[in-house]
Amino acid sequence: MRHAIYAGHRPGYHAPDDAPLTDTGRSQTLSAPPLPERIDRIVTSPLRRARETASLLSATTGVPLIAESGLLREWSAPSSVLGHTSESRPRSYERWRHERLHDPDKAYEDGESLRHLHERAQAAHAFLQHMNRKSVGDLLVVTHKVLGEVLTHLEQGPAAFETASVSTWEFTELRRCR
Repeated sequence: MRHAIYAGHRPGYHAPDDAPLTDTGRSQTLSAPPLPERIDRIVTSPLRRARETASLLSATTGVPLIAESGLLREWSAPSSVLGHTSESRPRSYERWRHERLHDPDKAYEDGESLRHLHERAQAAHAFLQHMNRKSVGDLLVVTHKVLGEVLTHLEQGPAAFETASVSTWEFTELRRCR
């Protein structure tokens, strides 16, 4: 599951790690449809918007929040683009965006390369499989759009980032990770 609406949420925006849920995001979480009965545990990204979503879901459903994992954090965007929209990002970043699939090992400044993101998603998948062996029920993962899409499209390799960048994923939409 993707986190709820956070401060600054809009297309093309790279949110800072500490972006909190908005009042709308908290309301959205509190009024979310019931979780499927088979879900008996929650794991979350450590980023504030995901942690807040997971904590609220746990409090309203009684499903325990059992772990946070940095493997589930969003793609690490370069610090020079955090808090910016596509209109205000550096031109050199936009050039990198157009070239990134040709060299998935190349990161922009202090950001995460597509290869590293894919490798982290593979490690997250292994972590989640391990966590899911501990119970007969299913695990709900509260994460972020890009990481969630890469996680559910691992077979695409680093190119899964492109799938993630053009997809939509609504807050209450559950995706299955195999």
